[in-house]
Amino acid sequence: MGTQRVLDGVTTEHPAIEKAASAYVEARDARMALTKDEVQTRAALIQAMKDAGVLTYRTTDGLHCVLTTTEKVKVRAPSGEATDEGEDE
Repeated sequence: MGTQRVLDGVTTEHPAIEKAASAYVEARDARMALTKDEVQTRAALIQAMKDAGVLTYRTTDGLHCVLTTTEKVKVRAPSGEATDEGEDE
């Protein structure tokens, strides 16, 4: 977006926008921190299940944990070489 021209006598501060923007940034930053924690704790759970050799587990408080075994491989051609459709994934 470009810079808006300020008209004489018009304030450039909008308290409602300032407040909403600050609230959004706080919520976004909190979510991002939680996402990082979730990724780390999920990795720890996956590793614990692998170490124990279990694919499914029900916790004492009723949580049902299922370890999926989805494996993927991607193969890409060197830069500049064309590939047929569907070959790169």
